[in-house]
Amino acid sequence: MLVRWPLRSGVSWTRPQSNKFSKRSFSEATKDDQTNAPNSTTSARPTFSLQSANAYCQTSVQGRDHEHWLGGLLIKDPKSRASFFAIRAFNIEVLNILQTVRDPNLAQIRLAWWKTTIDDIYKGVEQANPITRALAEGIKEFKLTKGWFNKLLNSRSDELNSVAIRTLDQMERVAEDRVSSLQYLALESVGVKNVTADHVASHVGVAMGLVTLLRATPHNASQRRCYFPLNLMAQHSVSEEKLFRGEPDKGIEEVVFEVASIAKLHMDKAKELAPQIPRPAMTVLFPGVIADDYLVRLQNKGFNVFDPDLAQSNPFVRFKFLKPRFLGKF
Repeated sequence: MLVRWPLRSGVSWTRPQSNKFSKRSFSEATKDDQTNAPNSTTSARPTFSLQSANAYCQTSVQGRDHEHWLGGLLIKDPKSRASFFAIRAFNIEVLNILQTVRDPNLAQIRLAWWKTTIDDIYKGVEQANPITRALAEGIKEFKLTKGWFNKLLNSRSDELNSVAIRTLDQMERVAEDRVSSLQYLALESVGVKNVTADHVASHVGVAMGLVTLLRATPHNASQRRCYFPLNLMAQHSVSEEKLFRGEPDKGIEEVVFEVASIAKLHMDKAKELAPQIPRPAMTVLFPGVIADDYLVRLQNKGFNVFDPDLAQSNPFVRFKFLKPRFLGKF
């Protein structure tokens, strides 16, 4: 069966349905260490209490990832909520390395520190850093899968190495590694280990990953960075210089249209499967609401990703977070 998304007048995008990203590779993610909670080995005494560490993480997310802070507040169980905010705070710190450290070698050293620290947490080494302290508690409490942390860190390491994205399929894989991995950890934080929920988390993660790239395009272009697939750019005769100018262009709109179409396909599949998953899972899958809202607004702007209205978050999207929380759908 073909999926159609009539985005623009006279235009229909078709693509065969694929389950390529509807299922996570559990064996691959747990190859190094399958969800082993830390043992009792200890080292230096933590300098942060668990309560202050959790508060630190929540404050960090509130200030630097406001949409996920709002969504996280809807998580009812305090331990699950704390684990969720610790995971998001960890992601913020990793992104901060890429955004602020200019020397790629130094940035790789800092990413390597995180890899070593994650290893230490699973070995039971007590943590003095507030984020790692809170993260260690979430890992212990919910037996979070180590492989998802490693997937995210390895993908960010590739980004530092300037590994170019050449195809749409590669772009989807990158979104899976960087965003779906966070969704799997969030599911585990609310105690959900369900194959169908994993499928939905995968689709939501890829959709949100692609939407994040689209949302960040104006900023990335101003920094002379391009994350669109090279073959797609060539297909529509879009040069990096044209993108960096940040001006409306038919070719750029076509590139954006194709990326948005893939994101829409993943959201459609997530919506189809959502009624089949445990209700607690939907509590942490609210990023699908963010992705869906942006795609609608992008369509209304004719896929001009540089439209200034798109730079502002929809102030009403926070109310839409209640839909998956209480109605079990996006």
